[in-house]
Amino acid sequence: MLRWRLFSKQRLVSTTHRVQLNHAIQSSRRVSTRRHFHNSRLVQESEHDPADRLFKHLISEQHSSQANDFIQSIEAIRPKSKKQHVLTNERYDNLVKQLDKGFTVPQLREYLQTQQHRVSKQHRKQQIIDMIIRHVWGFESREMVRQAAIKKKMDTRQRYCKTNRQELFFIIGDDGDKLRAIEEKYNVQITVLADLNQYIIEGYSQPVDAARLEIKEYLSSIVNDHISMPSLKQGVALKDVVNAIKPFLPYISKEANTFITIQDDKLSLAARSNNDIDHAKWLLAKTLADLDLTTTPSLDSADDLYIQLTNESDMATLSFTPVHDAKAMPVTVQYSGWSRINLAQEGKSIPKGFYHLESDKKDNWVNDSTIRRVMQESLPESIHANISLEARFGNVLFENPAEASMRFLTPPLHHQFSAQKLHDYISTSNRRHIFFPNQPPPAITRSFLPVTGGGSSPYRRRVILEYVSQDLLPSFGGQTSSLSSDQLKRVQIEFLIQGDGDLELERVIGEYNRSTIDVIGLEKNVDLRLLAKQYVLFADHKPAVSDHLVYTKMPIGLQQGVDQCELTGYTDFDCLPSLKLGDMGTMDLLEVSFKDEARYIGDSDGEDVMLTISDVDTQKAQTRHTELMITPITHDPMGSWKVPENGLELWLPFRKNVRELSKRWKFIKLGQ
Repeated sequence: MLRWRLFSKQRLVSTTHRVQLNHAIQSSRRVSTRRHFHNSRLVQESEHDPADRLFKHLISEQHSSQANDFIQSIEAIRPKSKKQHVLTNERYDNLVKQLDKGFTVPQLREYLQTQQHRVSKQHRKQQIIDMIIRHVWGFESREMVRQAAIKKKMDTRQRYCKTNRQELFFIIGDDGDKLRAIEEKYNVQITVLADLNQYIIEGYSQPVDAARLEIKEYLSSIVNDHISMPSLKQGVALKDVVNAIKPFLPYISKEANTFITIQDDKLSLAARSNNDIDHAKWLLAKTLADLDLTTTPSLDSADDLYIQLTNESDMATLSFTPVHDAKAMPVTVQYSGWSRINLAQEGKSIPKGFYHLESDKKDNWVNDSTIRRVMQESLPESIHANISLEARFGNVLFENPAEASMRFLTPPLHHQFSAQKLHDYISTSNRRHIFFPNQPPPAITRSFLPVTGGGSSPYRRRVILEYVSQDLLPSFGGQTSSLSSDQLKRVQIEFLIQGDGDLELERVIGEYNRSTIDVIGLEKNVDLRLLAKQYVLFADHKPAVSDHLVYTKMPIGLQQGVDQCELTGYTDFDCLPSLKLGDMGTMDLLEVSFKDEARYIGDSDGEDVMLTISDVDTQKAQTRHTELMITPITHDPMGSWKVPENGLELWLPFRKNVRELSKRWKFIKLGQ
């Protein structure tokens, strides 16, 4: 009877299975059972019947085989198209009928489970079929798409939101990233009508309201501030400041994420944080100083301006030539037109000396020794520090008239003019003049040798960070505080960039004072900027190789700034925006410069200078230019060189090399 019941439940058991089953039944009759009591409860222990085990195994195999069969049958019905997910109504209805008539509810449930799709016992057959076609297979009928569009249109609304220019600045700021984030978050569409001072939110009702609420919360955190104009230069009116700074307000606003307007004699600032407000103030102060509108001079201005003339140059031998290079000029420079001075070549002429163009005296002639003395007197001897000396070659540029219709081509003075007329123009004009580096001629390094001492390469790549004291910029709404000569005014951090991208700290410089002099028409070929710096080197300990220089212990805030520097790209550098140096004050980041340098030294005893040609990329100003700089050096008997403690003491060989390079500063004209 046992065998008959088993085969009645499983009709597909093979002959081999029957033999196995008979053997299992015979064995099961010999299984012993025993009873015992445990904790007053009757427990019967029995070994698992081999027949039951085999029966369950056979049933499981049969069930698995049947499951695979109907799952494959369902998959055979599935449409093969992967691109077209919208089916005709007839095709969709046909799929529903095939699944409804061809399979039971348990089979459809099991299919969903194999697709990792949850289904509850409350779901009816039509709901399960809908899950399979729409959610598992991803197909819809055309009627479903049409009904969904109608429903969406009925539930879609447009909300017009009034705003103002200030709020619009923050809504569409960051290149629209905030708007795009809100659109993606709530699945809405936002249209800005800037000319009408409003924006439209379109979508389902609840997401539209949620998006509007998030925009309101975003705008509620705006911080406002009002500042008065700094102390203006004599002869500069408020309208002059407004007209001069207006072109740069969009740049400052974008850079500092701050909305800026001018009302009467005040500047109104709005931002989402106080840090942005402070950054905008710093940029405004620097821009006003760069435009030469305040009593505080520009950070890059010269203390004196001279022109080298000959005996014949008292006549009208000067003229202006327009110059413009937008890629090499910062934003406060490239907006204006500029011109450089040409000196007529009279053949062989004897230099008379240097004429001071900004002196109150009409006839103020000096020689180069006087220039050295002027620079030395600007650097107090009471400060125990090093003095560096450097010369850069380029052009002194004069700003063209702003009211000219062609400001890039209209020079400050027309035709030829004398040095006296140029002196009178500078003393009466409010237009700027700046120094602009120039590309050197190809043969300028003649008689110089590449620097290869100590196994070093003449070519290297550096990154230089320049920080300046906040007190060097104009102050808003208060008196400008002046720094004493023994207070730190600038900090410069210099890194060497290794071939693998690692940074090697080269030196950290703290600058107390500087003297800057521009010279026009040196040897009638090129203009010159002379720069002497009074500085100390910061380090934890004094290096033995440069024990002749003045060092001081590096402040903790400065060391933290050095430690957080990171090279993030070929021309991208991450560093602190400001340095807190305790008693030394706060230094703000002025610029990050990348320099590809080629260094040369003289091949004779009389050429105790180092010549450096640099391709410079600036990170903040986004400019690119090439410059040539020479600095004095000293040689030792072993053939190595070092930086002198006081570069002005090497003025004579330095001056000789400057003049020699100026004579070589000639370009071959086309056609020659």
